[in-house]
Amino acid sequence: MDKVRKICTGNSKGISAIEVIIALAILGIVAVAFLGGLATALNATSIADERSVAQSLAQSQMEYVKNCEYQAGASPSYEQADVPSPDHPGYTISVDAPP
Repeated sequence: MDKVRKICTGNSKGISAIEVIIALAILGIVAVAFLGGLATALNATSIADERSVAQSLAQSQMEYVKNCEYQAGASPSYEQADVPSPDHPGYTISVDAPP
């Protein structure tokens, strides 16, 4: 028991090189894990942003169609139309209504 107490409370006056190396290794492992998680979070944020824009564009087009007046005798089919989105540059809205 005295040997254990002497080792734990010994007369060490500083930090040995091996303790510093072990501490740096642990810190490095934690930093790598943190950076990996950060990269994954950034990727997930980018995907969520793209899906949010797509959902917003689809919702606005559905609301536009719902607000149009019904025209009796009009052709039941429409040609495909590609419209650039003014609110979201880089996106286009493609509408296709098959008969």
